[in-house]
Amino acid sequence: MQASAGIPKSSIELALLELSERLLEPHGFAVVDLDFHLMGTSVLRIFVERKQRDGTLATGTNLDDCAYASRLLDEALEASPLIPGRFDLEVSSPGLERRLRTLEDFKSQVGNTLQLKFQRKLEELGLGAKTTAELIEVDEASLLLKASGKQYRVQWEHLKQANRVWSF
Repeated sequence: MQASAGIPKSSIELALLELSERLLEPHGFAVVDLDFHLMGTSVLRIFVERKQRDGTLATGTNLDDCAYASRLLDEALEASPLIPGRFDLEVSSPGLERRLRTLEDFKSQVGNTLQLKFQRKLEELGLGAKTTAELIEVDEASLLLKASGKQYRVQWEHLKQANRVWSF
């Protein structure tokens, strides 16, 4: 279940996260994040990572892992009242530029560069709807970011999505 601080999710997304975690964790998967777009044919995109026996995340989730996780989820989601009508289920690895969702995800990325999407332009801070910034600090209420030589304190509720940025 989502920690008190982190990327805000709708009530249906939280319910789908909880169901997905309950179904996948006994089979050695961690649910990293999900997107749910309700439309004519809705799309539920779930990002998973394999866990090792000691509970830490494995390096790399392959296509077979994603197919197995999809089979584990499919029947329960079809029977669930959470998604009205038809939907497409996509199960994917989070990849190198992994999404961040929970407070713990963000704490593990302090000092790294993030690509951030906000709910809206943060004109009061001089930030657009998207920015790339270094994560300086994180707490239950907000993130401290550094971009273009300036520091910005951004409240959790302004975040829509965050991804780790890798440079090689």
